[in-house]
Amino acid sequence: MLAVLQGGGVGQVCAVVVRYFGGTKLGTGGLQRAYGDSVRQALTFLQSKTKIPMAAKTLACQYSQVDGVLHVITQAEGQVVEQEYLQQVQFSFLIPIAKLALVAQKLQTLSAGELRLKSLDSSITDNKLPG
Repeated sequence: MLAVLQGGGVGQVCAVVVRYFGGTKLGTGGLQRAYGDSVRQALTFLQSKTKIPMAAKTLACQYSQVDGVLHVITQAEGQVVEQEYLQQVQFSFLIPIAKLALVAQKLQTLSAGELRLKSLDSSITDNKLPG
């Protein structure tokens, strides 16, 4: 079962096979084939999705910059987690780590250097963007 899962090209999956004994002894080879075939058949029905490593970031911007910020985040396939409209608009979002430097650059261009991404867990500007 493990060999079939490892060869199936999927991760973070578990397989459980329940066999009710009906009087027929399969032997070790027969059990391996039966269990392996069961997992192989189950994998054909598996709906999978590629996981993308994401970075949690925050950003404060003016109301006039909201459309531009949302456009940049959408282009990078990011996800807005929270929006708070106060004196400024506060965004919390997830951005694919591979696109983090590009998003930071586009936000800088959009705002003439005014907008900076911050880590979600601290208020210090994150200058360690992958390049």
